[in-house]
Amino acid sequence: SEDKQQQLEANLEVLRGELSDACKKQEELLRALATSNGIRDRLVSELSALLDVLPVAGESSVEDLTQGLRRRIDQLSKHVADAEASRDQLMSRVQVLESERAELERELTLLKISSSVRENEPDIATVTEQLEAAKTKMAQLEANAEAALHRLEGKSAELQAVQKQLDHTLNEHSQLKQSHEQAMAMMETERRQLLDRIQTIESNSAGFAGSEASVPNDELTRLIGEKTSAESQVSFLNSIIVDLHKKNAELEERVRSMLLVLDTPPVKTVLAAPLPRPPRPWCDNCLVFDSHETENCPRVVENGTLHPKKRVSLQKIELTERMYCDICGVFDNHNTEDCTNNETF
Repeated sequence: SEDKQQQLEANLEVLRGELSDACKKQEELLRALATSNGIRDRLVSELSALLDVLPVAGESSVEDLTQGLRRRIDQLSKHVADAEASRDQLMSRVQVLESERAELERELTLLKISSSVRENEPDIATVTEQLEAAKTKMAQLEANAEAALHRLEGKSAELQAVQKQLDHTLNEHSQLKQSHEQAMAMMETERRQLLDRIQTIESNSAGFAGSEASVPNDELTRLIGEKTSAESQVSFLNSIIVDLHKKNAELEERVRSMLLVLDTPPVKTVLAAPLPRPPRPWCDNCLVFDSHETENCPRVVENGTLHPKKRVSLQKIELTERMYCDICGVFDNHNTEDCTNNETF
């Protein structure tokens, strides 16, 4: 009937409006996905920046390095939390859009069953085609969102591993530094005491040297033995101090190299093959290069006879010493003692 046809057309218009709303929500989902990708890229750039600003040995103390790394890690953790919140919001929007799509499919099924008017079949086919396109786009969006979530989780796991390694290394460095300071203080005290003993023994030996006849040999031998023992103990303490300094430097190097877990593959540079050099002209008659070829030799006349080669006597050239500068590395300009450049190339 006419009323049923009007009702069917009204339902079709409503369905088209809902489909348009679904397309708009799909665009919003695309923007949300782009935001998530931007957060992921910013996280990667933050990690790269963390490696770039890493100070080299000698530029700052280990305490400054520790504080800087902890601040950067806190900032990256905040970015990860924001990205995870955006991920949850994106998943909720996907679920809402999925439910709306199911509702559209149900209404379209009811419309196909209740429709008996042949004039509306092209419109239904168009709506069905649009709905299929929306399904395809929705599946693509879900796949992209899933891939972005996996990459974000991987970066979060890497950040946690780096933070855990940093805490372990800093704790080990703190313990070693504390024991190093205690050992240094103790050995410095012992070293001073031993040096005092050495000076005392040397002064006693000098005093005994003037009255060698009155000093027993046993006493002199004992003093010499104490001096030798004290000097060996000082040498031993100095070697321990050197070893402790070396271990401290190695541990500081571990702190700096520990963050290099995100190695980027080296860029392979393709070197261009050298261009082949053209062959140099050579004359078998004149025995010279770079003048002419044998077939173009001016000594050969038209009948094929060869003129005798004129011998030219070479005049003796007096060789003069060329000026050379060791600083600039150039000839024939000035000597080293006349150079005004302070930088050696």
